[in-house]
Amino acid sequence: MQTPTLTAEESTMAQVEQIFRDNDHILRLDELKDVGLDSFINDASVVATLKDADGNDVSGQTWPATMTYVVASDGRYEATLENALDIDPGTFYEAFIVATKDSLVGTWELKMQGMRRRS
Repeated sequence: MQTPTLTAEESTMAQVEQIFRDNDHILRLDELKDVGLDSFINDASVVATLKDADGNDVSGQTWPATMTYVVASDGRYEATLENALDIDPGTFYEAFIVATKDSLVGTWELKMQGMRRRS
């Protein structure tokens, strides 16, 4: 019998994303799945926290932020990273995502680099 675990689409988690100063962003977790049952999870509790290189919560938003299930999707959860976040261009950040469903817990880390949008 396979041990139940949570997975999500890895392609969205394996790269360094850009986070632009003074802009809202959508943080997305795709295809949250119970591997043991081979089924998408649409009713998990999913939260995210954005931290700086020193491990401190980034100011400008209340953490953890709730990631809401997107209706009629296969395990997609989203949260808004608010434009008030104290993002410094050139600085690296990390989004920590935790999904919980009954006794199952999955965690993901997404590297982000602060950027300034230019015309």
